[in-house]
Amino acid sequence: MRAQGLEPTSETFGSIMEAYSKTPNPGIKVQSFLDELEKLHSEGQIALPPPKICYLMAIQAWGRSKPKGAERAESLVQRLERICTQEGGEREELEPCNILYTALIAAWAQSDMDHAPDRAKEIFRENGA
Repeated sequence: MRAQGLEPTSETFGSIMEAYSKTPNPGIKVQSFLDELEKLHSEGQIALPPPKICYLMAIQAWGRSKPKGAERAESLVQRLERICTQEGGEREELEPCNILYTALIAAWAQSDMDHAPDRAKEIFRENGA
């Protein structure tokens, strides 16, 4: 795109993330695109920060990744919570919601870790997803 003088957008990254989310163990691939989008925004190369759907796609991708994909999904939700806090609540649209917490619970449900069912239940109780 840049060779053609075009700048990537959140939609561009979202499309790439969606494509990679359909591959085996997609977590690291999808996460790398989310990280790149955040970096481009922080450097001022793109105006808008990653939208919530990009975080959702990454959480879902981690849920389909082994090993420890659920832990990585949870780490991403926690990072999103920190982003909202750091910006003083000005980014309400990024605040984790039932959809993100449900995706996180699903990630734990797909995990083969021994404590996965208990962790999914804890998240449900803590967030009312």
